[in-house]
Amino acid sequence: KFNIKTKSWKKIGTTDFDAYNHIVKFPVNNDYIFFNYTKNEGEFFKVDILNNKKSYYKSITFHRFLKDIPFYLDGVFYCYIWKDFSGSQEIQLVKRFEDEFLGEKIRDEKFYYNNETLYLSIGVLVSLLFISTITFKLLKWNKKKNRITTVNGHLVYKRRILNLDKKSVRIINLLLNSENEIISRDILNITEKPNLNYGHNTRIMNSKIEEINFRLKEILHVKNDLITYKKSNTDKRIKVYTIDKSYFFIKN
Repeated sequence: KFNIKTKSWKKIGTTDFDAYNHIVKFPVNNDYIFFNYTKNEGEFFKVDILNNKKSYYKSITFHRFLKDIPFYLDGVFYCYIWKDFSGSQEIQLVKRFEDEFLGEKIRDEKFYYNNETLYLSIGVLVSLLFISTITFKLLKWNKKKNRITTVNGHLVYKRRILNLDKKSVRIINLLLNSENEIISRDILNITEKPNLNYGHNTRIMNSKIEEINFRLKEILHVKNDLITYKKSNTDKRIKVYTIDKSYFFIKN
C-alpha cells in the first residue's frame, strides 16, 4: 500500500500468487481477472485486493474463444472472440453481462496473508482475560458484600456491627471457627444457667438457636435456617450442629 502524503510503502501481506504466470489478465473496476487453463484446470479467478479476496469461478466454453483482453464497462464485458476453431482467422465483437461472463462461483479464498489475524486473536484473548478478571473480582466483591464478615469476633454486615447479644455472637463464632460439627454440650456451655436443670437449659439453648436463625434470615433475606442440626453418627443420642459458612467471610 502506497501513502501519497508520506510517500511511503506499507506491506499489507504476503501471497504465493504469481501474476506473471497467467496467460490472460485484465481489470474489472478495482478487481482483476486471471485465466490460466493449464494450471487452473477449467477455473479462473477474480482478485479483489482491497477486500483481500480471491474468488474462483468455473470456466465455460466461451472463455476459450477469447481473442484478446475483454473490456469491461457498466456491468458488461465486450469481448473479441474467434468465430470458430476451423482455421479461420475471423473474429467478432460480442458482449456478455457480468453474470453471464463470470458464471458459477466455486469458492472464495484470501488473496494475501498477514499477522493481523494473529494480532486480532491475541487482542481478543487479552480482552477476554481482562474482562474475566474484572468479572471475577466484581463477583467476589459482590459475594463478599452480601456476606456477614467476622472481624475480631464481631459480626459486621454492610459496614455495620450487628446488634446481637454476646451469647448469640459466641455461638455463631464457635460454629464458624470449627472445622467439625459442634455437639450440643458445647453450645449448652454458652447458654446454660447453673440454677436450672438439664431439660430447662436444653429448651433455652434451642430457643437461642431459633432466635439466631430468625435474625440471620432477616438480615440476609434468606428462607432457610443457617444453623442446622442432626444426630451424631457415633452416638444417636447426641445432636451435632453446623452453620452454612457460605454466608460468612472470616477476616483474619
